[in-house]
Amino acid sequence: MLIEYPEYYNRFSCLKDECPDTCCKGWEVDIDEESRQYYMQVPGPFGERLRSHMTQEDGECFFAMTKEGNCPFLDKKGLCEMYTALGEESLCRVCTEYPRYYMEIGNYEQIDMSLSCPALGKLLFEDEGHVLYERAEDEGIAEELSEEEEERLAGILDLRDEAIMILQGKTDLPLKERLKEADLFYEEDDRALMETAARFEILSSRCAGILDGISANLEGIRQAEEQFDRIHGEKYDTWFTKLSVYLTWRYMIDLWFNGDKEEIRRMISRSLRLIKLMCISRFAGYEPETDRVPGAFLETADIIDLAHYYSKQVEHSDENVSFMKGL
Repeated sequence: MLIEYPEYYNRFSCLKDECPDTCCKGWEVDIDEESRQYYMQVPGPFGERLRSHMTQEDGECFFAMTKEGNCPFLDKKGLCEMYTALGEESLCRVCTEYPRYYMEIGNYEQIDMSLSCPALGKLLFEDEGHVLYERAEDEGIAEELSEEEEERLAGILDLRDEAIMILQGKTDLPLKERLKEADLFYEEDDRALMETAARFEILSSRCAGILDGISANLEGIRQAEEQFDRIHGEKYDTWFTKLSVYLTWRYMIDLWFNGDKEEIRRMISRSLRLIKLMCISRFAGYEPETDRVPGAFLETADIIDLAHYYSKQVEHSDENVSFMKGL
């Protein structure tokens, strides 16, 4: 099997108790069957505690969140009590895999990582160079594709790689023009985009608040865009080129399941525009729950933070991704 993944995949390391927004809150933790069987046999008081938090619903097993919205095993230091008590091998599959994302098609596997994890954001945005991708071979046995399917998959991967080459290689052109050349540009009125965002399933109350603030102050945010661009021009290009590459790598493969390129254009262009509106909102002082001085320069920490909230809100919901694709 051929495996492809971003170069930073092997450099990823959890921020642990230094993470500004732990993945151990805000989501129910799905328990895979192998982990469930293990938890049923853990002895002693900790085993009893494990089982007391296991919830069965509609044939699914999970750890329900506490009333504070946390995993029941998140301690006051932001660390996992299960990891501390039983070791890494005790964690559910979803906990050991996050923020990794796997897409397997025949003898090909694409590995990605989610920007909902701030540690991944640091790797992506703090690196000054291009995003690079690596290949590896695995002896695993996968479902064989027909010759026609192999050709179709190869065509999709070629489209993805060519688009990334344009986005990263033709930086003498504005990003909008590179997106057009890569056939990834979709233009939409900002008000229509915010109407789409208003339909989102809420996974991040913080992001939902930011988006509500944008909708309420859209005209002021749009008026601040020229100043934002003038001040952040070079940084903006660097940040959003990386974002466009991240989104292209993650979503172009979806052509395998639905060959509609327009869905991919909408997903990528809408995501870039929504994150930019989030940036301008913070820059112009419209973001709620912040004491930032309006007009203050956005730092790399800001794009890491805002991309993280966007990804947490959108990319972890099939429904929200469908909205962004226009489905």
